[in-house]
Amino acid sequence: MFKELDKDTKKLFDKKFLSRTTALELVINEKCQNSCTYCYRKFKHVKSPVFSVEPSQVKTMVDRFLNVIQEDAKDFFKNRKIELFGGDGLIDYQYTKKLLKILDEYNPKGISIPTNGRLVSELTSYDLESLFDGINTDIGLSLSVDGDITDKQRPLSKIGKMLSYDEKINYDKLFKIAKKYGYGYHPMLSFNKVDSWLDTIKYFFETYGIVPYLLEVRHSLSKENAIKAVIQIARIRDYYAFIDEKAVEMANTIRASRTPRGLGCSALTTAVIMPNGDMPFCHRLIDPPWVYGNVNYGLDITKAISLHTIYNHKNVPECFICPLRDYCNGLCQGACYEYWGDPWIPIPSVCDYYLLKNYIFSLKYDDWKQMLKPKINELKESVIEAFGEDTIKHIMDTI
Repeated sequence: MFKELDKDTKKLFDKKFLSRTTALELVINEKCQNSCTYCYRKFKHVKSPVFSVEPSQVKTMVDRFLNVIQEDAKDFFKNRKIELFGGDGLIDYQYTKKLLKILDEYNPKGISIPTNGRLVSELTSYDLESLFDGINTDIGLSLSVDGDITDKQRPLSKIGKMLSYDEKINYDKLFKIAKKYGYGYHPMLSFNKVDSWLDTIKYFFETYGIVPYLLEVRHSLSKENAIKAVIQIARIRDYYAFIDEKAVEMANTIRASRTPRGLGCSALTTAVIMPNGDMPFCHRLIDPPWVYGNVNYGLDITKAISLHTIYNHKNVPECFICPLRDYCNGLCQGACYEYWGDPWIPIPSVCDYYLLKNYIFSLKYDDWKQMLKPKINELKESVIEAFGEDTIKHIMDTI
C-alpha cells in the first residue's frame, strides 16, 4: 500500500534504503534503434507507446520522487549520480540536449548514459560538443557495442530503420570520440556466439587498444556451449595476461571477485523511476509485484526495504546447497524472469556454467584458487556430476 513516510519510517527508509543508494536511474524512453537478439526488454519495448518522456515531465518526476522520499535535491544528489536508461539513452538528440540542461541544475555527482552508439557514431564532433555544451556535470557514456566481429547480434529495429541509421556502426569514428572523452565499452558475450568471444576481445584491443568491460549474457545455454564458453573465457584471460596483467583487473568476469549480497548488478544500489512514475526493483522487473512505489502516490515501505535490503538471491533453496553460494555473483533477475516467469528462481544451465567456470579457473588461476579454496572439493563433485570427469580433462588439455 503506497503511503507517505512518517518520522519513524523515514528514519528506517534512510538507514535501510537511501544509505545504500548510489544512483537515480531515469527510464526516459522505451524504444530502441536496435533489436538485439539477447535483449531482455525487447517485448516491453515493442508493446510500449513511449518514445521519449518530455524533459519537463522528467523534472516533474524527479521533484515528486524527492518529495515522496522527503529529501532535499542538494543533499540527495551530493554523492549520487543520475543514469539515463531506456531502449537507448541517446535516441533523440534535441530531447537529450534539453534534458541534460534540466538535470544539470540538480548538480548530481555525474550523469551516466548507457548507449548502443548509434547516435554517437553518426554525430559530428561539433554536434557532440554542442550536446554537452554548457553542462557542468561530468557526463559519461557507456558504449554497449559488440564490435565488428559480432555486430550482427544487434540488428536495427524498425525504429532504427525509420531513423535511417546504417546497419554497420562506424567503429573508427566511435573510437576517436570515446578516446577523446574517455568513454568506456561494454560488449555482451552471448552464449549463442561463444566461438566469437576471443576474436571480439582481440578486435577491441588490437584494433583500438581498448580493454572493454566484459559480461556474459546470462540466458539459458546447452552443456556444449557451457564447455566452449569456459574455454573461450579462459583464453581471454590468458590473452590479456600475456599482453598486460592490468587488463585482467579491468576486464571484469575473468578475475576472482565477490559482490555484496552476491548480486553483481546495480539493482540493489539504484533507485529507478519508470515513465509512468513507478519505482520498481530494477529496469527489467517493472511489473506490479516488483514495484515498491510511484512518485505520484507514495511508497510501500515494507516492499521497498524487503526488495532492496532483505532480499538475497542466495537464499533460494537451490542456492543453499550450492558450493558457490558464498562466491557467486548471481544471475540476472530479468533473465530468470524471462525463463521461469519468476525472477528469484535461478536458471539451471547458467548455474552449471558458473560451477564449471569457477572450478576450471580455480585449477588454472591462483586468485580463483585462493577464493574458492574452502569449497574446492564440493565444487569438484558438483562439476563432475553435471559434466563428468572427461569434460574437466578435455578443458584443461585444451586451454
